[in-house]
Amino acid sequence: ANDERYFQNQPWEAEANEVLPLLIKKINGFYKNHA
Repeated sequence: ANDERYFQNQPWEAEANEVLPLLIKKINGFYKNHA
């Protein structure tokens, strides 16, 4: 039960959902600018 609570309290998923799209946009823009 303690392990479940620990993982539920971690914001990893929320952060990933926000950060990954930004990284993808940066990567896509980088390749477009350097094609």
